[in-house]
Amino acid sequence: MGENTTTVPGTGEGPMFLLNRTWSAIRDDRLVDMLDEGIIGHLDFGTMASLNPEMVDSSAAAGALKNAQEASRRGAYVVSFTEDWGRVQFSYVSPGSLRFDPYDNNEEDVILKNFEADRTGVVTKSNFSSYDELMEDVLKNKQRLVWNKFNDSSERAAFRRLFMEADSLGLVQ
Repeated sequence: MGENTTTVPGTGEGPMFLLNRTWSAIRDDRLVDMLDEGIIGHLDFGTMASLNPEMVDSSAAAGALKNAQEASRRGAYVVSFTEDWGRVQFSYVSPGSLRFDPYDNNEEDVILKNFEADRTGVVTKSNFSSYDELMEDVLKNKQRLVWNKFNDSSERAAFRRLFMEADSLGLVQ
């Protein structure tokens, strides 16, 4: 992973490690296309083209917006899941890869806050030997799956190890 593990100049901080449950209001066919294209994150919360956490009432939404701001600054290793757990995707997003994309969800126009992944790959039970371990760790943290960072260093270390394993198998390209 070489260059992607460097610290952000002037901060001493490296990339974040994040969990992301993809947004359910995106049509299934479009969501799959976006994930295939390496477009991850899919935050809305009614803030249009803003990441201002003061614009939302929910502390979870505010936390997700703050984490998106930080990931945009630091870069991030992200594991994304579809709502039905049918797709698990590892991605790396570099600093500055945040984008604002208009999206019509048939009810209203929204602007999704997305990240364009530099490298991404789908992991499955058949191509990733640690899949069960990954799912166990993720399900243990499922209350935090909107767009949340690992706060505990042991969680970060476990996730980093899983990401490195998927990367070494050529699953993240």
